[in-house]
Amino acid sequence: MGTRLVIGFESALSFWRSARVAQLVNRDAAAQEEPGVVFGAGNLTLTERARRALEICCCDGPLDVVIGERDARHNCPLIRDHRWAGPAVGEGLFRVDERMYIYRMPAVLVQLASIWDDVELAMVAMEMLGTYGLSDQLEKGWDVDLAPLITYGELTKYIRASKALGVRGSIRADSALELAVANSNSPRETALAVYFNLSRRRGGAELRGFEMNQPIELVGEQRELAGQDQVKPDFLWECKRVTVEYDSDLTHLNSKQKTKDERRRSALESVGYKPLVVTNGITSDEVALNALTSQLERRLGYRRKPLSAREAALRSMLLRRLFG
Repeated sequence: MGTRLVIGFESALSFWRSARVAQLVNRDAAAQEEPGVVFGAGNLTLTERARRALEICCCDGPLDVVIGERDARHNCPLIRDHRWAGPAVGEGLFRVDERMYIYRMPAVLVQLASIWDDVELAMVAMEMLGTYGLSDQLEKGWDVDLAPLITYGELTKYIRASKALGVRGSIRADSALELAVANSNSPRETALAVYFNLSRRRGGAELRGFEMNQPIELVGEQRELAGQDQVKPDFLWECKRVTVEYDSDLTHLNSKQKTKDERRRSALESVGYKPLVVTNGITSDEVALNALTSQLERRLGYRRKPLSAREAALRSMLLRRLFG
């Protein structure tokens, strides 16, 4: 019963998501069932340890545990074993106690790449590179303006090391990272980013080269017009002076917010930017999103043939997947 549990895959992802939005179960409280009984101690059964690990990871189970090629599988219905031989991350595993460790996100992304496709992986990568966190315990499902959990450089370094060692999942993780962009501030921004980055042959818009939520400084009349010192468009193609902003129904329907949005866009136009707006209505309407995509292509200077029948069918499937 003294064997340590090394948690990875979806259980580790659940842990890091919960930690980001401060919904993580208090480890000190969860660690004790009664005075003197410490979580992870040798006198706890494997089932008891697995149950407490699920509480800490804020997931229903089974618990995803990583084992080496020579390790025996756990004989426990609450544990799902994964054989995986990737390198430890940077400073090593995250230590909960002497009996429990959790893989950090760069390794978790490579682990998930052995079972997920690159679109799903890219969305997870953007979540961790971004400033929002998901949680089913929050009213709208996510919190915003958080610190990024990892950097693009950290992910790149780990994935390259994994590829050099031939680790399962590393090639797909590398492909997913090409679709990911840092600083997304909502799940819908992430979905749009993946759509913009994905190639046309796979149903995407293939309009790469943008940054997300990067500040544009305003001065003088533009500052007064916008009512703020800087604006941060959701998507910015700086070399083409083109911006795209996603206006959710949740925060942009009231008249005060609409007025503020219009002032910001007027300020952008006055300094030479060409703003476009995407709404929930557009993302939920394939015809409308295709029309906006064509408009964005023209502003970015692209001249393209119409989508082939196969590309159009793939786009329809992609849009349903990304936007429901």
